[in-house]
Amino acid sequence: LVRIQQQQHAHEGPVHVPSHQTPFVNPEDFFGVLQEVISWNIVPDGFGITSEEWEAGQYPIFETIWVGRWQPNQLEVSLAGEIWYNRAHLWCQVL
Repeated sequence: LVRIQQQQHAHEGPVHVPSHQTPFVNPEDFFGVLQEVISWNIVPDGFGITSEEWEAGQYPIFETIWVGRWQPNQLEVSLAGEIWYNRAHLWCQVL
């Protein structure tokens, strides 16, 4: 019975795995592009790192995440700006 119910979720054939190779012929090219991104202060939208994405235009001091599988609970994680903002900003620029 379970197998029949789950059959609709089964996929036939292999799943294509993207290449793990770097798109840069020379790894130094990546760092050159990153340096330009940093110098122009380019930050992508959609990662919660720009002031337009913050409530009331202020960097959040914590974020609530859900943890647990069977009985999910909320966990408040500190986002202390002096620690995490610069790291998150650079991480988004690397993307």
